[in-house]
Amino acid sequence: EQNIDKNLHIQTYAEMLHVSLNVLGEIVRKHTGKTCSEIMDQRTIIEVKRLLKYTDLTISEIADKLHFSDVSYFTKYVKKHSGFTPKQLRSKL
Repeated sequence: EQNIDKNLHIQTYAEMLHVSLNVLGEIVRKHTGKTCSEIMDQRTIIEVKRLLKYTDLTISEIADKLHFSDVSYFTKYVKKHSGFTPKQLRSKL
């Protein structure tokens, strides 16, 4: 939660927890039934929705805040994981 806006790699989280990437993956899968990537994507979309709903940040500013390389990639990522573009999500929320 504290690092969601830093776009850290799964390996970084494993290192912070002093476990290997494989061990982290096994623990996450055992307790959630999902992969680390799925958990991180899910949490990122929650943050995107929060920022779209509760701030006046532009889509470009949100993409930048969440460390996406460009707005186009951010839009594709959000659409892939939510079914909506950021603009559509903001209207829906």
